[in-house]
Amino acid sequence: MQPLTSPKPLPLSEFIADHDERILIKAGRQTGVTMGKLRTPSADFTMTYGEEMRSIRCAFTEELLVDATEPGKKFADDGDSGSLVVTEEGNAVGLVFAINDSDAVICPLDKLFSELGLSFVLPI
Repeated sequence: MQPLTSPKPLPLSEFIADHDERILIKAGRQTGVTMGKLRTPSADFTMTYGEEMRSIRCAFTEELLVDATEPGKKFADDGDSGSLVVTEEGNAVGLVFAINDSDAVICPLDKLFSELGLSFVLPI
């Protein structure tokens, strides 16, 4: 897996513009290193959190849905939440935060980093 090449995530508009060409990679606790491709560039959905959260229903917008490139394998699974998703070139795109039967839901990082003034610390 390529190390990060920029202190800032790849702008989402740049990623989406040529997403057909890009492979995404993540290293997760549950599934290890997996590769995927963007299936949906802007998904909106709701999730209901269990009894410990009093069945709170939350809405999410402009999330990315990613499928594994290897047939029969998941890009992410339970236990992979929080895994950093990067391009083959080492550009950060987002974090895994949810899964369904076939897709991993990725939260894009570019707006978050921009609005909070965040940067990755790269090795020297």
